Amino acid sequence: MGEAFQSFSFQVIFSGEFAVDTFFTLSGFLIAYSLIGILNKNNQKEMKITTTTTTTTTTAISKSIKFWFLYIIHRIIRLAPLYYFLIFFSMWVMPLMGSGPIYYQFNSFANNQCSNYWWTNILFINNFYLNECYGVSWYLANDMQFFLLTPFIIVLYRKSKPMGWILSIGLMFASIIATLIVSIKYKIPTNFDMIGNETQTFAPQTTSQLITNIYQKPYYRIGAYIIGILIAFIFSDSNLSKRIRYIYYLRLPRYLLYCISFSITFFLTYISYDFYRNSINFIGQWTTIQKSIYNALSHSTFSFGVAIIILATFYGYGGVIQWFLKLRIWNFFSKLTYSSYLIHPLIIAYRLYSMTNFLHYSIIEFSILYIGNVVTTFAAAFIIHLLIEKPFINLERLIFSSSK
Repeated sequence: MGEAFQSFSFQVIFSGEFAVDTFFTLSGFLIAYSLIGILNKNNQKEMKITTTTTTTTTTAISKSIKFWFLYIIHRIIRLAPLYYFLIFFSMWVMPLMGSGPIYYQFNSFANNQCSNYWWTNILFINNFYLNECYGVSWYLANDMQFFLLTPFIIVLYRKSKPMGWILSIGLMFASIIATLIVSIKYKIPTNFDMIGNETQTFAPQTTSQLITNIYQKPYYRIGAYIIGILIAFIFSDSNLSKRIRYIYYLRLPRYLLYCISFSITFFLTYISYDFYRNSINFIGQWTTIQKSIYNALSHSTFSFGVAIIILATFYGYGGVIQWFLKLRIWNFFSKLTYSSYLIHPLIIAYRLYSMTNFLHYSIIEFSILYIGNVVTTFAAAFIIHLLIEKPFINLERLIFSSSK
């Protein structure tokens, strides 16, 4: 496996973690932009009402409390039902479904942590616990925590745009500095530092140190989300948006931004190649400082590179990327993203624990395995979307339409 780590093409696998930062950036933009629009719309309605009637302070406060209450309930109804169902399904149903010489271990995979820590998932705080249930749900916990933080940033931004910018950028740099300090203090490795010793074996304690101390914690991952919020600030501010649009309109600055975006994302995607190219017995020779700087800067910097392309697509200068993302086929798959995200670890685990022979690495074998996992994941996602996710989406619409 060590030889695979040294190949240039394999570095894309290591860099798959940046997809998570892209999701955080998109989530930050969508939540912040929609919230700014809703609050602006509500403010205009209140101004019209106050010109015709007299409203008491108590009425205004009660409306505000109701709005923020529904803001949270909306999110819980959207995320929780399918999430809770799959936790139950992985604990009590999946262990009974498979066969094979090692499938009995699936029960330990699903139940060891969930039997004791399921309640942390219910409360969306599982990313703060070492022995968390349903591993990939750390992202969902972070996203919910960022979702609850966003109103404070947006309310401040609407009162004072400079203060909103200062708070957001301050949070991002505080996260970067904190990650740097913690990485140096505890000598935390990078995500691609997986070989533990000269025997070319994996070192799970090395990667688990990264995951538990930095990778899953909101105060270290908020940088990418903040960049999404900053995009919303730009796009919702008509004056600032016109200036940015004009920059993209000019050919030379536009192509310069393209180059910056490509350079950032390409560099961070393939920098792990340098780590293993100069390794000794597949053990990287980066110093603690080098690893710490990478841990601190990589996620926010990659998101910044992606943000340049996001803004380009918004203003109509996204080129082939914009054309590709506008293909109508994505309308179908976009409805299955949440379901596929939640169920894909069960598909992978079911396949691995049902194996009757050892898995050996080769490009062909892993490519076929990957394609099979993707197809099976979306097929399963389609089923649970229709049976669980979609009914609750419809229920949510009924509740919120009646409340209006």
